Amino acid sequence: MPLKGASPPTETLLKALGQILLYLAATVLIGALLTPPLYWMAHAAAGQVRSAWLDGFLAKTDFERFFHRAVMITALGLLWPLLRALRIKNFGHDLGLARDPRRWWRLGAGFLLALVTLLALGGILIFAGVYRMHSHLDYKKLAWLPLTAIVVSVLEEILFRGALQGVVRKTTAEAYAILSVAVLFAAVHFLNPQGMEPAQVHWWSGLALLPDTLSRFREPALLLGGFSTLLLVGLILGYARFRTRSLWMPVGLHAGWVLGKMGLMGVSRHSEAWPWVGPDVLTGLAPLLTLLLTWGIVWWMLRTAR
Repeated sequence: MPLKGASPPTETLLKALGQILLYLAATVLIGALLTPPLYWMAHAAAGQVRSAWLDGFLAKTDFERFFHRAVMITALGLLWPLLRALRIKNFGHDLGLARDPRRWWRLGAGFLLALVTLLALGGILIFAGVYRMHSHLDYKKLAWLPLTAIVVSVLEEILFRGALQGVVRKTTAEAYAILSVAVLFAAVHFLNPQGMEPAQVHWWSGLALLPDTLSRFREPALLLGGFSTLLLVGLILGYARFRTRSLWMPVGLHAGWVLGKMGLMGVSRHSEAWPWVGPDVLTGLAPLLTLLLTWGIVWWMLRTAR
Protein backbone atom coordinates (compact mmCIF):
# COMPACT_ATOMS: atom_id res chain seq x y z
CA MET A 1 0.00 0.00 0.00
CA PRO A 2 1.69 3.26 -1.03
CA LEU A 3 2.17 6.11 1.38
CA LYS A 4 -0.19 8.90 0.44
CA GLY A 5 -1.00 12.32 1.84
CA ALA A 6 -2.08 15.70 0.62
CA SER A 7 0.02 18.78 1.35
CA PRO A 8 -1.66 22.01 2.52
CA PRO A 9 -0.49 25.46 1.41
CA THR A 10 3.19 26.31 1.88
CA GLU A 11 2.40 29.05 4.40
CA THR A 12 0.68 26.57 6.73
CA LEU A 13 3.54 24.11 6.34
CA LEU A 14 6.20 26.70 7.16
CA LYS A 15 4.26 27.97 10.17
CA ALA A 16 3.90 24.49 11.60
CA LEU A 17 7.56 23.75 10.90
CA GLY A 18 8.59 26.92 12.73
CA GLN A 19 6.48 25.98 15.75
CA ILE A 20 8.01 22.48 15.86
CA LEU A 21 11.56 23.86 15.60
CA LEU A 22 10.81 26.37 18.39
CA TYR A 23 9.49 23.50 20.50
CA LEU A 24 12.67 21.47 19.94
CA ALA A 25 14.98 24.40 20.72
CA ALA A 26 13.04 25.23 23.90
CA THR A 27 13.10 21.57 24.93
CA VAL A 28 16.89 21.35 24.73
CA LEU A 29 17.49 24.72 26.39
CA ILE A 30 15.06 24.23 29.29
CA GLY A 31 16.19 20.63 29.70
CA ALA A 32 19.80 21.81 30.01
CA LEU A 33 18.76 24.33 32.68
CA LEU A 34 16.80 21.68 34.60
CA THR A 35 19.64 19.13 34.60
CA PRO A 36 21.64 20.51 37.57
CA PRO A 37 18.57 20.85 39.87
CA LEU A 38 17.47 17.34 38.92
CA TYR A 39 20.97 16.06 39.66
CA TRP A 40 21.12 17.82 43.02
CA MET A 41 17.63 16.67 44.08
CA ALA A 42 18.46 13.04 43.27
CA HIS A 43 21.62 13.13 45.36
CA ALA A 44 19.86 14.97 48.19
CA ALA A 45 17.14 12.31 48.18
CA ALA A 46 19.78 9.60 48.34
CA GLY A 47 21.20 11.23 51.46
CA GLN A 48 17.77 11.34 53.11
CA VAL A 49 16.69 7.82 52.22
CA ARG A 50 20.07 6.29 53.12
CA SER A 51 19.60 3.42 50.73
CA ALA A 52 22.68 1.45 49.75
CA TRP A 53 21.03 0.48 46.45
CA LEU A 54 20.12 4.11 45.63
CA ASP A 55 23.59 5.32 46.59
CA GLY A 56 25.12 2.70 44.31
CA PHE A 57 22.75 3.60 41.47
CA LEU A 58 23.59 7.32 41.69
CA ALA A 59 27.29 6.57 41.94
CA LYS A 60 27.06 4.82 38.56
CA THR A 61 24.78 7.47 37.00
CA ASP A 62 26.73 10.31 35.43
CA PHE A 63 25.62 13.85 34.75
CA GLU A 64 24.96 13.00 31.11
CA ARG A 65 22.17 10.58 32.10
CA PHE A 66 20.44 13.34 34.05
CA PHE A 67 20.75 15.60 31.00
CA HIS A 68 18.88 13.10 28.81
CA ARG A 69 16.17 12.58 31.44
CA ALA A 70 15.70 16.33 31.91
CA VAL A 71 15.33 16.83 28.15
CA MET A 72 12.72 14.05 27.98
CA ILE A 73 10.76 15.51 30.91
CA THR A 74 10.84 18.94 29.28
CA ALA A 75 9.74 17.52 25.92
CA LEU A 76 6.67 15.94 27.53
CA GLY A 77 5.95 19.09 29.54
CA LEU A 78 6.02 21.34 26.46
CA LEU A 79 4.01 18.90 24.36
CA TRP A 80 0.62 20.31 25.42
CA PRO A 81 1.52 23.93 24.49
CA LEU A 82 2.78 22.68 21.11
CA LEU A 83 -0.47 20.82 20.43
CA ARG A 84 -2.46 23.90 21.43
CA ALA A 85 -0.37 26.10 19.13
CA LEU A 86 -1.02 23.68 16.27
CA ARG A 87 -4.76 23.66 17.10
CA ILE A 88 -4.87 19.98 17.91
CA LYS A 89 -7.74 19.31 20.29
CA ASN A 90 -8.19 15.54 20.08
CA PHE A 91 -4.91 13.63 20.52
CA GLY A 92 -6.17 10.55 18.70
CA HIS A 93 -8.41 11.84 15.91
CA ASP A 94 -6.46 14.99 15.03
CA LEU A 95 -3.14 13.12 14.96
CA GLY A 96 -4.37 10.25 12.78
CA LEU A 97 -4.61 7.65 15.53
CA ALA A 98 -7.50 5.21 15.96
CA ARG A 99 -8.53 2.39 18.27
CA ASP A 100 -6.68 -0.80 17.33
CA PRO A 101 -8.84 -3.93 17.72
CA ARG A 102 -5.69 -6.08 17.59
CA ARG A 103 -3.72 -3.91 19.99
CA TRP A 104 -2.60 -6.61 22.45
CA TRP A 105 -1.54 -8.99 19.70
CA ARG A 106 0.46 -6.26 17.96
CA LEU A 107 2.00 -5.07 21.22
CA GLY A 108 3.18 -8.58 22.08
CA ALA A 109 4.22 -9.48 18.54
CA GLY A 110 6.26 -6.29 18.17
CA PHE A 111 7.93 -6.85 21.54
CA LEU A 112 8.87 -10.47 20.85
CA LEU A 113 10.04 -9.74 17.31
CA ALA A 114 12.41 -6.95 18.38
CA LEU A 115 13.66 -8.80 21.46
CA VAL A 116 14.23 -12.18 19.81
CA THR A 117 16.04 -10.80 16.73
CA LEU A 118 18.32 -8.60 18.86
CA LEU A 119 19.09 -11.39 21.33
CA ALA A 120 19.81 -13.73 18.41
CA LEU A 121 22.36 -11.22 17.15
CA GLY A 122 23.80 -10.99 20.67
CA GLY A 123 24.05 -14.77 20.84
CA ILE A 124 25.97 -14.84 17.56
CA LEU A 125 28.36 -12.17 18.85
CA ILE A 126 28.92 -14.12 22.08
CA PHE A 127 29.52 -17.33 20.12
CA ALA A 128 31.98 -15.48 17.86
CA GLY A 129 33.89 -14.15 20.87
CA VAL A 130 33.10 -10.50 20.19
CA TYR A 131 31.05 -10.34 23.39
CA ARG A 132 32.07 -12.19 26.58
CA MET A 133 29.70 -13.14 29.37
CA HIS A 134 30.30 -11.57 32.78
CA SER A 135 31.40 -14.00 35.45
CA HIS A 136 29.05 -12.33 37.93
CA LEU A 137 25.60 -10.96 37.07
CA ASP A 138 23.82 -8.18 38.94
CA TYR A 139 20.36 -9.74 39.13
CA LYS A 140 18.85 -6.79 41.02
CA LYS A 141 19.84 -4.46 38.22
CA LEU A 142 18.61 -6.87 35.54
CA ALA A 143 15.23 -7.17 37.30
CA TRP A 144 14.55 -3.46 36.70
CA LEU A 145 15.21 -3.65 32.96
CA PRO A 146 11.65 -4.64 31.87
CA LEU A 147 10.14 -1.70 33.76
CA THR A 148 12.74 0.67 32.28
CA ALA A 149 12.03 -0.64 28.77
CA ILE A 150 8.27 -0.15 29.18
CA VAL A 151 8.53 3.38 30.59
CA VAL A 152 11.08 4.56 27.98
CA SER A 153 9.17 3.05 25.05
CA VAL A 154 5.78 4.44 26.11
CA LEU A 155 7.09 7.97 26.73
CA GLU A 156 9.17 8.15 23.56
CA GLU A 157 6.49 6.69 21.31
CA ILE A 158 3.88 9.12 22.65
CA LEU A 159 6.30 11.95 21.88
CA PHE A 160 7.81 10.88 18.54
CA ARG A 161 5.27 8.66 16.76
CA GLY A 162 2.19 9.90 18.58
CA ALA A 163 2.62 13.66 18.74
CA LEU A 164 5.41 14.68 16.36
CA GLN A 165 4.61 12.28 13.51
CA GLY A 166 0.93 13.12 13.91
CA VAL A 167 1.68 16.85 13.75
CA VAL A 168 4.01 16.60 10.75
CA ARG A 169 1.58 14.40 8.79
CA LYS A 170 -1.02 17.18 9.04
CA THR A 171 1.29 19.53 7.13
CA THR A 172 2.95 17.22 4.59
CA ALA A 173 2.73 13.78 2.96
CA GLU A 174 2.79 10.67 5.15
CA ALA A 175 6.10 9.44 3.77
CA TYR A 176 7.82 12.73 4.59
CA ALA A 177 6.33 12.66 8.10
CA ILE A 178 7.76 9.18 8.72
CA LEU A 179 11.18 10.15 7.35
CA SER A 180 11.48 13.53 9.09
CA VAL A 181 10.49 12.17 12.51
CA ALA A 182 12.85 9.20 12.03
CA VAL A 183 15.72 11.60 11.32
CA LEU A 184 14.83 13.63 14.41
CA PHE A 185 14.56 10.45 16.50
CA ALA A 186 17.99 9.27 15.32
CA ALA A 187 19.61 12.67 15.89
CA VAL A 188 18.25 12.97 19.44
CA HIS A 189 19.48 9.49 20.39
CA PHE A 190 22.82 10.06 18.67
CA LEU A 191 23.61 13.15 20.80
CA ASN A 192 26.42 12.38 23.22
CA PRO A 193 27.42 15.16 25.63
CA GLN A 194 30.51 14.58 27.74
CA GLY A 195 29.79 13.49 31.29
CA MET A 196 30.92 15.60 34.26
CA GLU A 197 31.98 14.68 37.77
CA PRO A 198 29.61 15.74 40.58
CA ALA A 199 32.15 18.24 41.93
CA GLN A 200 32.00 20.09 38.61
CA VAL A 201 28.24 20.54 38.49
CA HIS A 202 27.02 24.16 38.68
CA TRP A 203 23.74 25.76 37.63
CA TRP A 204 25.15 26.38 34.14
CA SER A 205 26.65 22.89 33.74
CA GLY A 206 23.77 21.67 31.58
CA LEU A 207 24.28 24.55 29.15
CA ALA A 208 28.00 23.77 29.08
CA LEU A 209 27.17 20.32 27.69
CA LEU A 210 25.36 21.66 24.62
CA PRO A 211 28.46 22.39 22.48
CA ASP A 212 29.60 18.79 23.05
CA THR A 213 26.30 17.14 22.11
CA LEU A 214 27.38 16.88 18.47
CA SER A 215 30.70 15.17 19.28
CA ARG A 216 29.69 11.80 17.81
CA PHE A 217 28.78 13.43 14.49
CA ARG A 218 32.52 14.12 14.02
CA GLU A 219 33.33 10.37 14.04
CA PRO A 220 32.70 8.90 10.55
CA ALA A 221 32.54 5.27 11.70
CA LEU A 222 29.99 6.01 14.42
CA LEU A 223 28.05 8.28 12.10
CA LEU A 224 27.79 5.58 9.45
CA GLY A 225 27.31 2.62 11.77
CA GLY A 226 25.32 4.23 14.59
CA PHE A 227 23.19 6.98 13.09
CA SER A 228 22.10 4.76 10.19
CA THR A 229 20.80 2.03 12.52
CA LEU A 230 18.95 4.57 14.68
CA LEU A 231 17.43 6.05 11.53
CA LEU A 232 16.27 2.59 10.45
CA VAL A 233 14.76 2.02 13.90
CA GLY A 234 12.82 5.27 13.52
CA LEU A 235 11.61 4.30 10.05
CA ILE A 236 10.36 0.90 11.25
CA LEU A 237 8.51 2.48 14.17
CA GLY A 238 7.02 5.17 11.94
CA TYR A 239 5.93 2.59 9.37
CA ALA A 240 4.27 0.46 12.07
CA ARG A 241 2.43 3.52 13.32
CA PHE A 242 1.27 4.40 9.82
CA ARG A 243 0.05 0.90 8.95
CA THR A 244 -1.79 0.29 12.24
CA ARG A 245 -2.86 3.91 12.97
CA SER A 246 -1.93 3.24 16.59
CA LEU A 247 1.07 3.18 18.93
CA TRP A 248 0.69 -0.38 20.20
CA MET A 249 3.10 -2.09 17.81
CA PRO A 250 5.66 0.78 17.92
CA VAL A 251 5.65 0.60 21.73
CA GLY A 252 6.15 -3.18 21.61
CA LEU A 253 9.01 -2.95 19.11
CA HIS A 254 10.67 -0.12 21.02
CA ALA A 255 10.40 -1.94 24.36
CA GLY A 256 11.87 -5.11 22.85
CA TRP A 257 14.89 -3.27 21.46
CA VAL A 258 15.51 -1.38 24.73
CA LEU A 259 15.24 -4.56 26.82
CA GLY A 260 17.45 -6.52 24.42
CA LYS A 261 20.14 -3.85 24.26
CA MET A 262 20.23 -3.20 28.00
CA GLY A 263 20.04 -6.90 28.76
CA LEU A 264 23.06 -7.66 26.58
CA MET A 265 24.94 -4.78 28.20
CA GLY A 266 24.11 -6.22 31.61
CA VAL A 267 25.25 -9.80 30.97
CA SER A 268 28.23 -9.36 28.65
CA ARG A 269 31.36 -7.29 28.08
CA HIS A 270 31.41 -5.64 24.68
CA SER A 271 34.25 -5.41 22.18
CA GLU A 272 34.25 -3.72 18.79
CA ALA A 273 34.60 -5.59 15.52
CA TRP A 274 34.21 -2.97 12.81
CA PRO A 275 32.47 -2.86 10.42
CA TRP A 276 30.20 -5.59 11.80
CA VAL A 277 29.57 -4.22 15.29
CA GLY A 278 30.56 -1.05 17.13
CA PRO A 279 30.43 0.03 20.80
CA ASP A 280 26.96 -1.45 21.33
CA VAL A 281 24.64 -3.99 19.74
CA LEU A 282 22.80 -1.32 17.69
CA THR A 283 25.90 0.01 15.96
CA GLY A 284 27.44 -1.57 12.88
CA LEU A 285 26.63 -3.56 9.77
CA ALA A 286 25.34 -6.65 11.62
CA PRO A 287 22.69 -4.66 13.56
CA LEU A 288 21.72 -2.89 10.33
CA LEU A 289 21.10 -6.22 8.58
CA THR A 290 19.18 -7.49 11.62
CA LEU A 291 16.94 -4.40 11.55
CA LEU A 292 16.31 -4.84 7.81
CA LEU A 293 15.20 -8.41 8.53
CA THR A 294 12.95 -7.09 11.31
CA TRP A 295 11.40 -4.52 8.97
CA GLY A 296 10.71 -7.25 6.42
CA ILE A 297 8.88 -9.29 9.05
CA VAL A 298 6.93 -6.21 10.20
CA TRP A 299 5.94 -5.52 6.59
CA TRP A 300 4.77 -9.12 6.21
CA MET A 301 2.78 -8.99 9.45
CA LEU A 302 1.06 -5.73 8.48
CA ARG A 303 0.67 -6.38 4.75
CA THR A 304 -3.12 -6.61 5.07
CA ALA A 305 -3.54 -3.81 7.63
CA ARG A 306 -5.49 -0.76 6.48
